[in-house]
Amino acid sequence: SAASDVYKRQMLNSSNTPIATKLNIIDASKQVSSPIILQALKKTMTIPALATHATLALGHMGKPATSTLLNILNTSELAAMKTAAAQALGEIGSHNAGSEILTHLLAIMESQNIPLEVLTEIVKAVGKIPDHRSVEPLEKLALKAWTSPSNTPHIHALRNAIENSIWQLN
Repeated sequence: SAASDVYKRQMLNSSNTPIATKLNIIDASKQVSSPIILQALKKTMTIPALATHATLALGHMGKPATSTLLNILNTSELAAMKTAAAQALGEIGSHNAGSEILTHLLAIMESQNIPLEVLTEIVKAVGKIPDHRSVEPLEKLALKAWTSPSNTPHIHALRNAIENSIWQLN
């Protein structure tokens, strides 16, 4: 109900609410998509201890959260925030075959200098969006990933994510 959402927003915005309680409210907000909760989560993202949790919860708010998440993915300095934004965009895209989200994710995926953990989450998000336009860019990325001399856990995770995403799309 709207009254419940207002109460949750007040609890999230109060400096007197313990972090653990705020985390529980963020977790519970994943069950509700409302403009009030969306705004509360956006404000909560400014609190470092809650930022990634709030960002992930935005994935359950649907299309209204898309622009905020794309902004995080494009501008945040923190890999953890970018990773959470990619995961949240994958959640939204899986329920709303949104070409807007896919177009942005593919452009970011093809850009340079992305931390591998962020790129891996973008690849997973792309695989959740049912659109065959993703197959060719994923195959190009697979070629780069498999010919890379690197053998780190991050490159292994990226290779697995690419294979899984191509499999999901086919």
